[in-house]
Amino acid sequence: MRTLAEITGRALRGRTLRLLAAGALLIGAGAASAATPPLVGMWGGGQAILTLDAQGGRLELGTGHAVLNGPVHPNAKGRFVAKGVYFPDPPGPSVADKAPEQSPARFEGVVGREQLILKLKAQGAPVQTFNLKANRRIKLIRAY
Repeated sequence: MRTLAEITGRALRGRTLRLLAAGALLIGAGAASAATPPLVGMWGGGQAILTLDAQGGRLELGTGHAVLNGPVHPNAKGRFVAKGVYFPDPPGPSVADKAPEQSPARFEGVVGREQLILKLKAQGAPVQTFNLKANRRIKLIRAY
């Protein structure tokens, strides 16, 4: 006949092993999603061109540009969030010895087969939304 301590100890060890196994599965799933390759390519439309590579990206606009700091990894639904910096181009000539204005930026997007919708949220600027097509070249007209 087993004692209460032996029965309780076995039950706790069984629960602990199940919890550890579940935790390992969750950690493995997180690592697998982080290991997905970054989004790479070029999208264009309207007055915007987005170029992404394994290190980050650049968004060229008629009214400035932005830099995405780091690779973009969409989730299973194609959604992503990235951080970066926005550099607005004010109207008129730029002063050569003055540092360009810049503000922190957040990029929210969703990518499909041939389309990418991107929202640029820069501090102190209105939210801009771009509907971009894969591999579309456009001619940017700078607003001066």
